[in-house]
Amino acid sequence: YDGTDVWTWMNHQRTMSIMQAWETAYIVTAHGTMDDVIEWETQGLPWSRVMARDARRGWTGAAIEMDHTWLGFLDTPNFRFSEFSFRRDVSFPAFTNFSLNLDRPGRLSYYNAALEWSCPWNDFAGGIVDEFYRYQVVLRVFDPAREGYETVPDTGTVDVTPRRLQSFRVFPHVSYEWQNRQLPNEEFVQGGTVTPDEHGLLTVRRFRVTKRGNRLIIRAPGDPVSRFEKMEDFGIGPVYPNPTLGMCVVPWALSSGNRLSLVVRDVLGRSRRTLLEGEDRPGIGSTVWDGRADDGSLLPAGVYFVCASTARGKWRAVKVVLSANR
Repeated sequence: YDGTDVWTWMNHQRTMSIMQAWETAYIVTAHGTMDDVIEWETQGLPWSRVMARDARRGWTGAAIEMDHTWLGFLDTPNFRFSEFSFRRDVSFPAFTNFSLNLDRPGRLSYYNAALEWSCPWNDFAGGIVDEFYRYQVVLRVFDPAREGYETVPDTGTVDVTPRRLQSFRVFPHVSYEWQNRQLPNEEFVQGGTVTPDEHGLLTVRRFRVTKRGNRLIIRAPGDPVSRFEKMEDFGIGPVYPNPTLGMCVVPWALSSGNRLSLVVRDVLGRSRRTLLEGEDRPGIGSTVWDGRADDGSLLPAGVYFVCASTARGKWRAVKVVLSANR
């Protein structure tokens, strides 16, 4: 595949590590620690270690003291094999370095099997918020009640990486604010800033999670939602990242009974790219500008303006600085 020989390609633990930017469905695996067909020492153990510590993918795993035989399905509160379906239109959190894993090499082990998150089909604290400026999800620890792993402590830590994002945009070199709020009273527990890595992944390290539930909130710079909530007609901006290397998010909001157009103009006022034309869907949304003109060519570095206008003759503009380092 793409110049990679089959044996290298089938080295799954390698693939999960070096291709972290690739999105997948949520993965659930189980392996027999006495399996001498697909060896535990050379296949199952390396895979489990990579997935548990480094891969930052949605994954639940088990190592069961059995041979090469049927191990059953490792269902979770968020994904059940019997449904034989996967929602592509909902993001999910990936867990690594969960402190409450039952990690005993060569013996019964469980990974991420005591973690769950609230979503439409496992709703204990509302759905995931996956918007252009904000991502939030409620996580909690629970007792898996599996033989040999019946209970876990009330509190643990885990690295959390949002995957298969729908609307929230992650950009390199941009600092994002995060908070941990303890349920049920939304008390502040932790917080800080985090910057995406070379894979374009945003990972909050050592997030504290409890059986009561904890809300992870990640905000992009200049979150405009509170300002838009008071909007009477339409709103735009701020754009992020700004300056941009050629890919940025333009947030907008629109009241009902209105129509919105977004056009990128240069400093001479010339139209260079139409982003929206006659949008009539009320609410808060966003669009992406990739630094290109209408004909697909890359625009030169410089100052540009995203101009918003409505059919009622009102208009506003935000400045965007397009960097030359592309």
